Amino acid sequence: NKHITEIGRKIGVTSPVMLARFVNTFVVALGAALLGLSEEHVASGVGFALGKKAEVIEQNKKVASEAMKLVEKRVATLQQRNPQTKRVFWNGNEASAYGKIVGGVRFVTYYPITPATDDAMTFERLMPYPVSKNAGELSKFEKIGSVAFQAEDELAAIAIAMGGAIAGARSATATSGPGFSLMAEALSLAGMMEVGVVVTLWMRSGPSTGQATRQAQQDLLFSLFIGHGEYPKIVYASGDLEEVFFDNIKVANWAERYRVPVIHLVDKNLSNTFAVMPLPDISKVKITTVRPVVYPQTQEAEAYPLDEIVAPKLLPGISNAIFHLNSLEHDPEGDPEEDPVVVTKMFEKRMAKIRLIEGEIPPEEKVLYFGPKDAEKVIVGWGSTKPAILTALDELKDVGFLYVKMLYPFPSDIVREYLKGRKTLFIENNYMGQLALITRMFAGVKPTAVAIKFNGRPITTDDVVAAYRRFETGENVIKIESDL
Repeated sequence: NKHITEIGRKIGVTSPVMLARFVNTFVVALGAALLGLSEEHVASGVGFALGKKAEVIEQNKKVASEAMKLVEKRVATLQQRNPQTKRVFWNGNEASAYGKIVGGVRFVTYYPITPATDDAMTFERLMPYPVSKNAGELSKFEKIGSVAFQAEDELAAIAIAMGGAIAGARSATATSGPGFSLMAEALSLAGMMEVGVVVTLWMRSGPSTGQATRQAQQDLLFSLFIGHGEYPKIVYASGDLEEVFFDNIKVANWAERYRVPVIHLVDKNLSNTFAVMPLPDISKVKITTVRPVVYPQTQEAEAYPLDEIVAPKLLPGISNAIFHLNSLEHDPEGDPEEDPVVVTKMFEKRMAKIRLIEGEIPPEEKVLYFGPKDAEKVIVGWGSTKPAILTALDELKDVGFLYVKMLYPFPSDIVREYLKGRKTLFIENNYMGQLALITRMFAGVKPTAVAIKFNGRPITTDDVVAAYRRFETGENVIKIESDL
């Protein structure tokens, strides 16, 4: 809108109603410029589309010309792609579903909600999945079983997914904010029973129904503290479609490895972003599975042995084990227990998973740093702000970008080391500056400034640049008000 308004001023049009009529021409001209087409091509198209209205045609030609100049200033025209490179055209929901499939998830539950439904429905639409018996022989395929289950509500969806995990399937559920709220009790249950399940949380603008089809990053704090009581969990965020694909595989691995709930934060911006990109290199994919314990004959077994931080994988009907999984505080056998000594030991055993997770997941999967290593000023962001901030670095010289993916357990030592002695600008799609808050809480790092946007629109590169310029002048709370 800012650019259209400026172009309108140049051609003598200031009425918002009239300016709105130029949007289609503006967007088409941007695309034409990226494709390397000439102004003559676009002008010819404008004339063809708008008929005999000479004044309107002339105005739209000027709009197109100015739009194309914007591209020339900021973006190189697209080069012909190598036809040998395999590419995929998809959006975030589809990337997420494909990631689940490749990552071995075979049971997905859901209750329809925007913008999460298409994640589960893509998973369902692609069933059954082909698996090659003999690598390289496309004719030697078998189909493998999987289930997509539409539950009666979100509480049922998470509970049924937990049942799938207990039975041995890699299980996930996909939802958005209102549905996630309904899952709070069951996530506590998963924490106590030590069930590894994935919740793909497609954040949108709230509270309540809010702007159901608009963008936000408002559920970070809720994700960290959802559920009553204290229990270990993982909260992890993706920032672009390639990450959405690969991170679905990671979180499925972690849910099975650590037997904890894993909350995968994605958002409306990612769900409906379409991109043409190289097909992800699945040679990078590593699926780590935990083999179930199988006893030679039926026997009673401890579901929660004290000498193992992560309990052995016991599967009903397969392990030849009689075992109890309990929502009450319990002893190693899974029987209800209130003895303070036993309760302390069991609680500490569960919470020890946090230290295990911190120690085993490598630093490069927790945070990424872009830009000059010695930058005095650093932008800090998470989730789908990543592409806009990275693009802004082309214009903001000598500025670093700390991109945080692991949000719980929070990588305090790593973040503290990167931000030590530097001025920081946190840029977030929420009102409270939630990453800034948890960075201060967990790492003891106070942000220099926070830039926030909470009007239901995603953060753009222009937003980042404008916010940084205000940061340079000394502002420490920057409200981004652009309506793009």
